[in-house]
Formats: sequence, structure tokens, C-alpha cells
Amino acid sequence: MIWTAAVVLFLLLLAAGAVWMYGRFAEDAQEERDYACLTEKNFSPEDYENFLAKYPHSAHAEEVRRHLNKLRNMYARWRLIETSVHAADFRQFMKDYPYPSCPLYLTCTRRVDSLDWVYAVTAHTREAVGAYLTQHPEGAWLMEAQQVLDSINGEQALREARAIEDSLAKIVEEQNSPLEEIGN
Repeated sequence: MIWTAAVVLFLLLLAAGAVWMYGRFAEDAQEERDYACLTEKNFSPEDYENFLAKYPHSAHAEEVRRHLNKLRNMYARWRLIETSVHAADFRQFMKDYPYPSCPLYLTCTRRVDSLDWVYAVTAHTREAVGAYLTQHPEGAWLMEAQQVLDSINGEQALREARAIEDSLAKIVEEQNSPLEEIGN
């Protein structure tokens, strides 16, 4: 009877240990899945904060804290430049935070494109528009840039044609001058 009770107690403890181990493995597996979600191009500080709240003693906690601090710094920096009218500010941001899948990086790309376009159209020179086309071969303003470039080329051709006409008129005038003197 004592042996039976000891065996039953042993089996219960073994079962309890197995349940505990299974729960621990399941929890570890969930922690790893949650961590994997963070490392798959996640740029939400809230997700990192939630991970740390749920797994404060995780083997990944220090790495998650470091990345969270980087994200906080990135968003703080963004708040400083988000209304800037200088493409250089956004270019520097993309250099400092080179995460092409980050929404802020994509916003910077669009802002640089637009600000470069504003500069090109304001300058209204072949060089400025050409620089835009070179720097943004898939930019949002390609059609407009080509139209402006065509317009600039047309204006240049018109100026050149007028210059030639003026030169020809001057030559004709100079040619006719001696004839007028002879006729007088």
C-alpha cells in the first residue's frame, strides 16, 4: 500500500513536472515567436515596450532595449525635421537610419523627390531639371520634369532662332547701307 501510494505520488509529481516543462517550453517558444516579430523590420516602439513588459527577464531583453532606444532616438530626430524644407535634412536622416522598409525612410524618399523637384522647377534651368531626372529616375515628377525640360529647350531654341534672325537682319542692314550711300 505504501509502495502503491509512493508510485502514485511519483507519477503525479512526474506528470506535474511534465506539465510544467511543457508550459515552460510553450512559453519559451511564444517568447521566441514574439521576438522574431520584432526583428522582422518592426519599427513600432510600442511593440518593443510590450515585449519587455511581457518578458522582462528574456535573454533578448538587452538587445530589445537597445533597439527600442534607437527607435526612440529615430522618432525624436524625425520630429525635429519632419517639417523641414531642406532635402539635405531628409538625406541625412536616411543616411543615419538606413532602414528602407521603415515608413519614415519611405517618407524621406518622397520628400527628397518633391523638394528636389521644387528646386529644379524654380531654377528653371536645363541643368537643374537634368539633375532632378538623374537623381530621381523613378521620381514622382518625371513627366512634369520632361515637359519643363522640353519647354526650356523650346525657349532656348526660340532665343537662338531670334538671335540668328537679329544677326541676319543686322547683316542685311549692313549690306544695304553702302547701297544707300551710293544712291544718295
